[in-house]
Amino acid sequence: MLSYDLKMIKDKYGEKMMHLCRRLFPSLLDHEGLLFKLLSEHFEFNKELCDDIIEGTSWFYSAEEEFKNFIYALVDVESIDKEKKEESPEELLDKAGYILIECHSEEDIQSFRKYYAPREELCTFHGGRLNSCFVFFAVKKNVDEIRRENFLTPKREDEYGTSVISIQFSRGDINTLSIKNRYNHTVNNPDATFGNNLDNIIPGLTDAFTKKYDFNINYNTHNFSLPGYVKANDGKFYKYNYEINNVYYCTNNVIIDNFEVKRLDKAKYIIADYYIIDKVNKTISLHDDKIKDSFINTIGKIDKIEETVDKATNNRSIIINNSIIITLDRGNRIINFVNNKLEDIPDNFMHYNKTLKTISIPNVRLIGHRFLPRNIELKDFKSPLLIKVGDFFLSSNEDIEAVDIPNVESVGHNFMGASNKIKVIKMPKLKEAGDYFMFNNKVIESIDFPLLEKVGDYFLQVAPLYQINIPNITEVGALFLSNCKVKELTLEKLKTIGNSFLSYNRMLQSLSLPNVETIGNEFLVFCQNVSSLNLPKVKTIGHHFLGANTSLRTLYLPEVVEFDLDRSFNYQSNPYKTRIVLTIYAPKLEEDAFKDKESETLIVVKGEPLDEESKVSKNRGL
Repeated sequence: MLSYDLKMIKDKYGEKMMHLCRRLFPSLLDHEGLLFKLLSEHFEFNKELCDDIIEGTSWFYSAEEEFKNFIYALVDVESIDKEKKEESPEELLDKAGYILIECHSEEDIQSFRKYYAPREELCTFHGGRLNSCFVFFAVKKNVDEIRRENFLTPKREDEYGTSVISIQFSRGDINTLSIKNRYNHTVNNPDATFGNNLDNIIPGLTDAFTKKYDFNINYNTHNFSLPGYVKANDGKFYKYNYEINNVYYCTNNVIIDNFEVKRLDKAKYIIADYYIIDKVNKTISLHDDKIKDSFINTIGKIDKIEETVDKATNNRSIIINNSIIITLDRGNRIINFVNNKLEDIPDNFMHYNKTLKTISIPNVRLIGHRFLPRNIELKDFKSPLLIKVGDFFLSSNEDIEAVDIPNVESVGHNFMGASNKIKVIKMPKLKEAGDYFMFNNKVIESIDFPLLEKVGDYFLQVAPLYQINIPNITEVGALFLSNCKVKELTLEKLKTIGNSFLSYNRMLQSLSLPNVETIGNEFLVFCQNVSSLNLPKVKTIGHHFLGANTSLRTLYLPEVVEFDLDRSFNYQSNPYKTRIVLTIYAPKLEEDAFKDKESETLIVVKGEPLDEESKVSKNRGL
């Protein structure tokens, strides 16, 4: 028979949590009412808490052990105050290797932006933070020696992440502490660096801030944090779906703004992701007017709102005007959206949504910039009438498996840039693609874009392509197909080539570019199986041309006037130190010969005209 505590834990936190507590806290369960009291005072009711604790455990961090220690620390009978030498926050942080600066103006805050890498800037830099918080920055004295590029696998408390920290206290009767990381949202819980415990930076720092600034710090005696949870001014941890501009949108119809808990009446409102659906006044709005999001605009005027519940999954469907369907999971996260009347989608559609699993927008013709740019759950996307797509379309989704947009003609920058599970992509009418087109895809092996004319940088940069059909391509950017596996490639209409064209393609043997006029830097670097190349219309060539190619013997450049031989062929010198005899037919060049002694490469410029067999190849562009 279950005890009172276990019954209440099962009811409010779920059966899994009941079993976890029975295993972790047998001695506390001997005291009736104690364990449930401790949980309810420190954790908002939430039936996903146990799963989140288990999932928060990794090889280097045990959330379960931290949770256990946290609960047991709450039943300490007393704490002992030790005599401490009174030192200021500045003095203590100086001992820890930091310089502490308090920000009194927006200009003061913006002066620290320079320390943050692109896309890792704090929300604090958006402006207005001093209205709600006291803001300090602590900067390591050797900050200029700690470089972002040296930390390829970021960890919240590594040397870079903690080299610049923002220490912020909410204004009001209770001053909730947040220590913000230099990585910002690149790591878990960046707003809880050092566990939001100043004494983890250097002992005594909490008391120093309290005494100097008369803060009433919302502070635990035990360091505990859990990814996806925030501690509010009431001392409780809340599970949140989204943190945007220091506002937390939580499950159970709760918004935490400046660490103050705002509960919305469930009879009147639904917090769906970070949107507020008003069932009484029939509106959808945003709590924070700084958020740029066009989802609300696509809904239009609301005349009718209905709710249905799937008893098997506990998912809710919000039906608007009998046609628009918004489906929520039990945590009020949007997982499905249907709007069969929608034709144009403006910029920033569902800008922060991560959880949408299915979407039906069959009549959409135009999609603006940043369409679901942070979504990671969508598995397939169909839009039969879609013609144009802006930048950052599903740019963060690694797991999308199928895309069906047969009429699309143009896509912007970072089109599905993170996708890595799409093996076949059908876009028969595509004419133009921006930078970073599916640049992370490592599984697609063939492409067929019969109308494609122009692509930006990093086009399918790492895709192991064995078959390529892009007969109308005229212009390509940098690192075009730099990891493809084709042996032969003909691009009849191509005229302009960016840097690192087909670089590192060690399988390429034959290349035909009969109409290319301009070539960027590092053309065919480390393409070591191309022995003969004819570029009959090329006029401009960048440096490191054909770098590290040990097989090339003949090169036809009849229109080239200027050519940097010193920075060509031997990219970072010939790694094989092999003697190469290379004949270049380039009658408009001034040089007669060139010899690279270091790599023993001998280049003869203006060699004899091509023999009969080579002339045939020349005419074919080979």
